[in-house]
Amino acid sequence: MKTFYIFIIYIFAFSSGICQTRYAKIIDFDNRPQGAKEIVKYKHNYFIHHDGICIDEDGNLLEACCGVLLMDEHANISDSVLVRRFSSGVESMIIDSAQNQIYFVGEEYPKDDYPNAFMVNQINIDDLSFKNSYTLHDGRIEKRKYFQKVASLFNNKLIIGGSNNELNDQSKEGLIFMVDQNKVDTFWAINFALGNSIWSSFVDINNQLALSVLIRVTALDEKAHILKYDQNLNLVWHWISEPTRSTQSTQMCELDNGNIVIALADKTFNNAVKLHCIKQDKSIAWEFKFWDHNTKTARDVYSLKKLKNGEFIGTGTYGNTNINVSSRILRVPYIFRMTADGKLLWEKAFYRDRPVLDFCEGSFSDVEETENGDLIAVGNIRNYLEYDPVVMQGRSDPDIFIVRMDANGCIDDRCEMLTKIFPDTISSTVNHQTTHEEALLYPNPSNGLMELLNSDVVSKLSFYTSQGVLAKEMLTPANDISVSELPAGLYLVQILLKTGKIIKQKIIIH
Repeated sequence: MKTFYIFIIYIFAFSSGICQTRYAKIIDFDNRPQGAKEIVKYKHNYFIHHDGICIDEDGNLLEACCGVLLMDEHANISDSVLVRRFSSGVESMIIDSAQNQIYFVGEEYPKDDYPNAFMVNQINIDDLSFKNSYTLHDGRIEKRKYFQKVASLFNNKLIIGGSNNELNDQSKEGLIFMVDQNKVDTFWAINFALGNSIWSSFVDINNQLALSVLIRVTALDEKAHILKYDQNLNLVWHWISEPTRSTQSTQMCELDNGNIVIALADKTFNNAVKLHCIKQDKSIAWEFKFWDHNTKTARDVYSLKKLKNGEFIGTGTYGNTNINVSSRILRVPYIFRMTADGKLLWEKAFYRDRPVLDFCEGSFSDVEETENGDLIAVGNIRNYLEYDPVVMQGRSDPDIFIVRMDANGCIDDRCEMLTKIFPDTISSTVNHQTTHEEALLYPNPSNGLMELLNSDVVSKLSFYTSQGVLAKEMLTPANDISVSELPAGLYLVQILLKTGKIIKQKIIIH
């Protein structure tokens, strides 16, 4: 049985005489490898997209899986959904308020094979139940590897982009699908050179689709391209950087005046990043390089996002082996804030000691601004398991990491650049009220034939319709489950364990 553990710290700070809650929260789904990749605010809640590894039907920790969490601003999780045999990209979660649904996109990931299509999951916002699932392929006969990176809504149509590699990785092209009513409306490939990697996207102030693409001609000749397409998908704007390197993904965001900030690798220094601000006339408004370039300091930027006051935030990783602390700071969760004219306001990094190993790792992948100007950053922070019974050895153990900080990046009164998350202040609790566990029935959605993981600990399965009517009941179920006699639709399954605990799982039958 998989049990949902939450490790949590709450740290309180005071501002203007009013107690405001800041926190660092670690979420661990039963010691599985996992991390948060995106956070999106919708109405009064936050949706978090996370990815990780699940235990497959053979009992091995080998299956790609991703999920969506529903969370309030205090980091209370009220619902979740998990998609098995599915991996996701940098931008994978799109809120479609008109259809009251979430597009959760990535790649289908069949066992013992490469992902060979993009995958779209449609999820109801209200209850995180599945509405539909389908794949996208460019139609070529030969097998190729698909890696989804970006997604957005453009002219009320879903845009999904990424790369498509030959199996021998000799060439890589960028792919863009425009989807309307669950069908491909338009498809185009980006092929400037041997390697074409799409990394980020947004719809600009002129309602044009902007894409950042890292183009590789040779190992020593790489440049970032920003492309803009109008509503008729004509290429109307094209900026090309000076030579860079692929150690840094080309993340970007748009400022209030239409300028674009893009993160590039500094070709002069290893593990260093620089920012360029590009005007609409393609000239450079400003450049920023972090001042402590040396061989022992490293930064990577995983996202850039504009804030309500026109400033912007960057998230990623920070490393500095010059710092004299108990563990080496190799790559830890990192966030910085800058003005629109390129002035660094502050930068913060967070770390947690790892038992056994003497170095710290983790990252921030995304950030969202709250109503009062606080920042909620999400990513992963790594612990270490001395022994995992699944892999039968020790292993690194990344967990979902959520930090709420004030507008200055502080979660406590000291507000240090490097903040330690103290393990001895973390309490371990088991959530008995709601279940946010790894799905035990799969595949989901299903054609009526399913497998029940850990069937030896289950005493009864009860299938209820969306109206609450009992449709099927199975005592001491086996590993193979057939529900093909049930009409297509959404069902709530109550899984009664031999311990007396009930797990609830939503499934959809085609």
